[in-house]
Amino acid sequence: MRPLKKMFILIQLVSSTAICAGSVTLESSQTQSLQLNEINVPTSAKVLSVSSPTVFEITKINVAFSQLQQDLSNRNIILKNSSEIPLSTLDAGLRETLLTGFEISLGNYSSTFTTTQDLKKSLFTGKTYALEQSVQFHSGATRLNLSVSSSEQNQPLSFFIDPESLESKERLTVIKTTQVGLGVEQIWTEIFKTKFNGEYKKAENFRPQQISLRILQATALGQFWTWKSELGLADETRSEPLKDDRGYFQSAWFDQEFSYEWKLDSFITLGWSTLDESETDPRRNRKVVLGTDELAISLRQTFEKFNYDLQFSYFLNSENQTATAYKGVLAWAF
Repeated sequence: MRPLKKMFILIQLVSSTAICAGSVTLESSQTQSLQLNEINVPTSAKVLSVSSPTVFEITKINVAFSQLQQDLSNRNIILKNSSEIPLSTLDAGLRETLLTGFEISLGNYSSTFTTTQDLKKSLFTGKTYALEQSVQFHSGATRLNLSVSSSEQNQPLSFFIDPESLESKERLTVIKTTQVGLGVEQIWTEIFKTKFNGEYKKAENFRPQQISLRILQATALGQFWTWKSELGLADETRSEPLKDDRGYFQSAWFDQEFSYEWKLDSFITLGWSTLDESETDPRRNRKVVLGTDELAISLRQTFEKFNYDLQFSYFLNSENQTATAYKGVLAWAF
């Protein structure tokens, strides 16, 4: 499991409907991955989400069904005798998951609880439980967020060669991960706001603990333009021993985007992102570095009961590899 790899997100895919309304959202996406020392796995996803109207003036119920299809034809797994077999012969790469959750809002306090569970058996079956607490101060100008999640993810039985002993060792088949996040959002003026996020992540007996930090800002540039940017860093603790044949990961990124409101509630967004990743393995006295740039464009329009969002991204890394990503979102309010 790698540390956080920041992928540039153009805009928040949240319907602008009133808080008392419900919504139905359809999302379709197709992505290719450019990751450090990883095989490209083309992925397509479809998501159907339903959010209920507010119940008893304080509660909303959320349900989402997602179908994920990965092309595993380029992925191999290593057996105990060091032979390799295609992963696609063991798993079709299809995952179907169900997310259920509810939100409770009482004055300045809100709480969200969600569970995510695989519906279809596969080698990568998993489940996640997440809780987020939020409190507002100063008439909503300041917001404090605390999040906690626990997940369990299966992976196929495979082996690796230990870099120190040169022995064949078995990888974990169940990865248990705990994440804790803390964020502070602040509206400073009518045209400027910031957000700070810190996150701790621990994959038990699998990866060293990871700390990530993000600083975000949004600025209104006149009546029609908005500028958003994000600076982030994720790093694994070097004092913890490595558990497999991968080294310590570190990533740093900088994103920025400019949005233009070409007519009421209609936005076109242009974005650029740069990501630097490194893997350091002191056992081999080796460090590998990869840089990736992303160019993105988005078109979004919001109507009284309907909105849509279309996104396209192009990636180019320091090894002259390219990839693309597409996403389309339709949402209805009721």
